[in-house]
Amino acid sequence: MKTLKTFASIAAIMIISASFIFSTGCKNDKKDETKADSTTAAVPAPPKPPKNPADSIAESMPKTTIKFEKDKIDYGKIKEGEVAKYKFKFTNTGSEPLTITNARGSCGCTVPIWPKEPIAPGGTGELTAEFNSKGKTGNQTKTITVTGNTDPINTLLTITADVIPDPNAPKPAAGEAAAGQPNIQVTPAPAGGGK
Repeated sequence: MKTLKTFASIAAIMIISASFIFSTGCKNDKKDETKADSTTAAVPAPPKPPKNPADSIAESMPKTTIKFEKDKIDYGKIKEGEVAKYKFKFTNTGSEPLTITNARGSCGCTVPIWPKEPIAPGGTGELTAEFNSKGKTGNQTKTITVTGNTDPINTLLTITADVIPDPNAPKPAAGEAAAGQPNIQVTPAPAGGGK
């Protein structure tokens, strides 16, 4: 009888121990599952946009600095359809020749023209900005990103204008949409409210 009680006690201890080990093991497994889920569910970082070739060229050159007399210009009020021009004057304030590898407008209506030859240290140059206001009205803000062997590699220029609609511009014929506007036609409801 003593042997049976001893056997029962040992069995009970083993069952309790097994339960404890099993429950602890399950908790650990759940932690591991959580870790596994969080790593497999992680969203990969979006791919980096391809590098602009002008940036690569400028990065490989000795660095210098550029200083524009003005980095913002306001054309003021201009009539729709006019092409406004401005010359951004700059100086190479560094100790290496300055090469502008690219200049790009924020939209097709803004066209920059820049010197292609290197500017010696202390030398000056001009970047011409042309803003075509055709099809634009109201307050406009456009930018030009100038890329060169400078630190930082890109310099931002800003142009603004208040484009006034041309009062002499031809008006759209009845039923035609103005440029850039959807052609919406309204059909009157039938007499009697359409019931």
